[in-house]
Amino acid sequence: MSKLSVLNPFKSLLTEQEASMAARAGAVGALLSAASSALAAIELYLQKDSMLAVMREGANLQKADPEVARQASAMMESSVLFFAVGSSLVIVVIYLIFGLIQWRRRTKAIPFVMLFIALLGIAMTVLGLLMPQPSTQQAAAVLPAWQLTFNWIVEIVILALLWAGVRGGDRLQKLRSSAATSPNPPASSAR
Repeated sequence: MSKLSVLNPFKSLLTEQEASMAARAGAVGALLSAASSALAAIELYLQKDSMLAVMREGANLQKADPEVARQASAMMESSVLFFAVGSSLVIVVIYLIFGLIQWRRRTKAIPFVMLFIALLGIAMTVLGLLMPQPSTQQAAAVLPAWQLTFNWIVEIVILALLWAGVRGGDRLQKLRSSAATSPNPPASSAR
């Protein structure tokens, strides 16, 4: 329980050990982001049929020539799925690399970048929920209540871990720079 106290944004990080634990919490946040993104990629792949149905409906809503709509649909099936799942997997790898580097280096830069990305993702999710969508898109986009609640809880935990990582990395940097600029302790005299 004492290790969880570094997640408290109002608690000062006094020692190098506390700052190091907080910085490593940022690494855990990055690794949890990677796991969350991997689950999202798997879910996206498993729901590819409903996603393609939404895309086909979007192509048909444009009142295009039926042959053009069919060609667009065929092109979407291969390229969009490859891009959506492939880019999700690339993001997973990047988050894993960030997490491993943060675990060893304990900087403030990596958790800061991850925090920015997480906040941007939350903003995009909220904007997506507020925008009007066609009926099929709404039906395909609605997650079960338990899954939506779980996703928001995971996001809050990730935000807390990343913020602790930023604070810990910043405090470690200040402690190290003050140790580097302080005069060397006097050498013990020989007897």
